[in-house]
Amino acid sequence: MNLMPAGEAYAGGGLYLRPRDQLRLGQLFLAQGRWNNRVVVSEDWVRRSTVRRGDMRPRIDIDVAHGYGYAWHFREVSVDGRTIRYYWAGGNGER
Repeated sequence: MNLMPAGEAYAGGGLYLRPRDQLRLGQLFLAQGRWNNRVVVSEDWVRRSTVRRGDMRPRIDIDVAHGYGYAWHFREVSVDGRTIRYYWAGGNGER
């Protein structure tokens, strides 16, 4: 992971994760920020970073069906009359 001049992590590029580590991040968010019964990320942060489009949270609409915020991309799809909302962390290439 790249670091900014003051030493803070910068995940806007240069972060390399193995697929199993990416799956762990997904599990962490599915478990509302808990890993092995320990809070790693607050449940509030998980909720705020993955809110629905109608909620009043900072978010950018990239196009009609694509939002972005808190480093997550958001989309909604319709399947058999149900709306399914999903989010993902997109990368900038691969190695």
